Amino acid sequence: SNAQPNHRIVNGKATRIAAIDSENPLVQQTIQSLQPSALKTIEQRQMKFQWQGATQWMQITPFRDPHGLDWLIVVTIPESKFTSQIEANLRNTFALAAVIVLIAIAMGVTMARLVVRPILQLSQAAKSIVKGNWNSPLPSDRADEIGELARSFRNMVEQLQLSFDDLKATNTALFRKEEQLQRLTSNVPGVIYRYVMYPDGRDEFLFISPR
Repeated sequence: SNAQPNHRIVNGKATRIAAIDSENPLVQQTIQSLQPSALKTIEQRQMKFQWQGATQWMQITPFRDPHGLDWLIVVTIPESKFTSQIEANLRNTFALAAVIVLIAIAMGVTMARLVVRPILQLSQAAKSIVKGNWNSPLPSDRADEIGELARSFRNMVEQLQLSFDDLKATNTALFRKEEQLQRLTSNVPGVIYRYVMYPDGRDEFLFISPR
């Protein structure tokens, strides 16, 4: 079924054109893929062949009737007609898979940031405490394990701050007492000293007045 005629007129008489002599190259290739000598014995079957770099499927159906017709009805169709929907589905599947992978990566990055950010805040707070800054922000308002850790860290910082304040007050008091001792020993006419002898035989002057 194509635009080319299937017969020619010779001496006023119609003569059929053999399929092998058809002007249609697909028809020629279809017949060449069969064995012409076996055409009479071909039963209904399916087969495929290559034409112009593409796979063609061929359906062969014998047709006979009581009036003596003995035909082979041959239908060809490109394989791409069958696979186009499959290929489209594959493309859609790959595109959907790519979108899912991108979403998974984005969710992973977001979750990683949610987990890493409070840990970085704890690290920065620890570094600030080393530098003497006791009021670094901490994610202590969270209800998860990070929040529990931040609250424990905050309690530890508060205890450390109290200990440092006590130590600072003690050092201040000691410094004042030492100043008083220095003034006292400076005004005494005699010599005031503190001497200690250790069990291993060593001895040491711990304090000697300026005089």
